[in-house]
Amino acid sequence: MSDEFFMNLSVPRVPPLLPVLSGLMPLAFGLLGLAMGKEAGWDLQNYHWYNTYAWLNQRLHFDLAVGHHATYYNPLIDVPLYLLANRLSALGYGFLLAALQGLNFVLLLWLAWYLLRIESPRARAGWAAAIALAGMLGGGAITELGGNSHDNLVSLPILASLLLLTSRSDRLVQLVQLEQARGWAWLPVAGALLGAAMGLKLTAGIFTLGFVSAALLLALSLWLQDYLLLFMAVWCLIGTLHDYGHQEPGYDPVLGTDPRIHGGGRPGPGLWERFRASRAAKAEARAEKQAAADAEILDRLLAKVSAQGLPSLTDQERKQLHEISRRQQQG
Repeated sequence: MSDEFFMNLSVPRVPPLLPVLSGLMPLAFGLLGLAMGKEAGWDLQNYHWYNTYAWLNQRLHFDLAVGHHATYYNPLIDVPLYLLANRLSALGYGFLLAALQGLNFVLLLWLAWYLLRIESPRARAGWAAAIALAGMLGGGAITELGGNSHDNLVSLPILASLLLLTSRSDRLVQLVQLEQARGWAWLPVAGALLGAAMGLKLTAGIFTLGFVSAALLLALSLWLQDYLLLFMAVWCLIGTLHDYGHQEPGYDPVLGTDPRIHGGGRPGPGLWERFRASRAAKAEARAEKQAAADAEILDRLLAKVSAQGLPSLTDQERKQLHEISRRQQQG
């Protein structure tokens, strides 16, 4: 987008509709989440609930991969939900969770308010509300309302980061044009929000990559690059601390190193080692199958020689004996 686009993002006086919707809609989504009933998702039953229990009760030293590889996902985002679910009624917890996820509507509402180029405040607010509602009622969004997949929770810091950048678009233009050299503390804050989202759930990394790529496109001078490097450094640091900080040293959920499985903090098999082990296992299985077939052939030929003598073997059978002998020598 050009500088002219950002400079033309004039924001009229905020109509009362926006604050009212910001306060009421999360509550409405809380009620909608209750109306949709309890969640019985596979992820929740398999590892979301167990991971938090295991982390809080130090069970990772005793239980071994109860939720398979998902056992080692970052449990931090599940901790407050786990604690609340153990202290609140099902209705209270379900309403609170869905209302929290309903904050996505508020962020979308204000994001659309800042981006729309409509002069009339009432029309602009109406369209912003419609856009936010469409975002909340899409197939992927509505099915996760009141659930524990967390996509609509990690979306909160992502949208907040985007809103922070958008609401300061005039300052962003000044930054690009080098007209102002101070007051950019919000830039690393936006990066920290992105890093928190990525650290809490790795799938949010695709949005972080998009944000940083867009930021790099704005790097028009060395001075600007310094701020963008700070932007990147903050989200990388926060993401790394969130994603790996809760686990023991030596564990990498991507490459497959787990000191509890492999002992002594020694790195376990990574991607290449697992590929080689898989090939070796397949080769061993083929060898065992061939050995069983050879044994069956030998039994049949020995029975024929015992009954009819060695001259009774055909050329094909003699060739089979030769091949079996060669394989046994190689093995």
